[in-house]
Amino acid sequence: MGVSASTPGNMVLDAGVLAVGGTVIGATRGGATFNSNPTWRDPAIDNQPNPAAGTKRVISYAPTLTVVGLEFTDDLLDAAIVGGAATPTEHVVALSDYQTVTYTAVKGDGSSVTITLTRAICTNPAVAFANEDEGTVSMEFTGHYELSSRTPPFTIVVA
Repeated sequence: MGVSASTPGNMVLDAGVLAVGGTVIGATRGGATFNSNPTWRDPAIDNQPNPAAGTKRVISYAPTLTVVGLEFTDDLLDAAIVGGAATPTEHVVALSDYQTVTYTAVKGDGSSVTITLTRAICTNPAVAFANEDEGTVSMEFTGHYELSSRTPPFTIVVA
């Protein structure tokens, strides 16, 4: 059995807080979903069926963090629209548009779990309005590698 006396303290009991560029974005709905999105490589080896244990490797990651915002503020809309809501970017995204995105949730023992995407932009924003419901801004942030670096553009820290 995997349950122990420390199980409640190790569980994340509620949703966390989203910050973009160090600014807390506001209320969210439905928590957050993180995916590291690894690209795998299974090398072809003569007379060996694939996949073969011990040969698989990760080529790269395209990490995403998806959240749904409830507050229509300048900070939230600027985080969702590359270049800012007032002046959306049309061409190459400027390095200054990439931000550090964090999502921090608290565990039952009071420690935290923080997911950080580095050089992130919102790659899939969507605004929704519905009758008798709150408007929402869905945001999917994607972390990006630094040029000439193999360091994955995300971390997950339990502290």
